[in-house]
Amino acid sequence: MKKIFAALLAAVMMLALAACGGDSGKTVDVQKLADDLKDNVPYSTTMIASAVEDLEYKLDPPEGTAIAGYIADGSAYDMIVVAQCANADDAKTLYANTQTYLDDLKREANLYQPGEEARLDGALLHQSGAVVVLCVSDDTAAATAIVEGYLK
Repeated sequence: MKKIFAALLAAVMMLALAACGGDSGKTVDVQKLADDLKDNVPYSTTMIASAVEDLEYKLDPPEGTAIAGYIADGSAYDMIVVAQCANADDAKTLYANTQTYLDDLKREANLYQPGEEARLDGALLHQSGAVVVLCVSDDTAAATAIVEGYLK
């Protein structure tokens, strides 16, 4: 009887620990999604690959985050950032960091390029499970459709 009780208790503890672990949700290939957004969404200028170090500096992602992106080649604020975090809690942290970065860009645009502020307001910023996506483009609906296709 004691062995059965001990086995049952161990099983319950394992389930409790698994429930606390947080769901990472769908895993995506960050470079593939970033490339798909670059190739299939209209932007106001040419998009160039952004160095991972630049994205990490600007967004301060949690440890273990895979990140890829593109930035505008010129004075526009077009950008693509796709990140796969270790878990949903890390993604929430990165989402908040990205929102702060986006807000800073809006303040900057208001001072120097007021026309770009509206584009930043209409940006796609999405978090699903452990994935965070930012896309500033000429067609947020097209970007949203691509991202949702990856996250199904």
